Amino acid sequence: AAGALNLERWKELGAGAGGSEAEARLDRVVKDEGQRTVSESHLKKVIMAERHLHVDDEEYLLLSTEMVRHDVRLFRDPAPKGSLFKVRDSVILLISWAERGQDVYLVRESEPRGVFSCPRRASESLVAAAERLLAEEAPAFLRSHLQ
Repeated sequence: AAGALNLERWKELGAGAGGSEAEARLDRVVKDEGQRTVSESHLKKVIMAERHLHVDDEEYLLLSTEMVRHDVRLFRDPAPKGSLFKVRDSVILLISWAERGQDVYLVRESEPRGVFSCPRRASESLVAAAERLLAEEAPAFLRSHLQ
C-alpha cells in the first residue's frame, strides 16, 4: 500500500556493536546489561546531533531512564535526514475460536475494556510478555485453557 511503513529499513539505536545503529527487528530482545540498548554517553551524543531536537535535562533524564529500564527503544527513519522515534512496544493478545462458522473474540466487558494488552520491555520476549499478560490479567479459570 502507498505510504505504508517498511520497518525492515529502519535502524534501531544501540542494537549494533558498541551501541551503533543496526537493523530494526521488532521482536529483538535485550538479554542482559552487556547488551544495554544505548549507553548514556552514546544517547547524549545522538540527541545532541539531532539539530531539530531540543531536550532539556529533565527530558533527557526521563528518556535515559526509560531506555535503561528497557521501557522504550529508539528508531531512526531511513529517509534522508530521518527523524528519531521513541517507540513503546505493546503486546495485544487476541483470543478467538470459531462458532457457527464465524470467528469469535474474547474481550473484557469490565475495566479495562477490550482485548488483553500490556507493554513489552525490550528485555522481554513476545512469549514472556504474553505469559505475563495472562498471569496478570486473565481470570484464573481461563488461564489453564490458554497455556
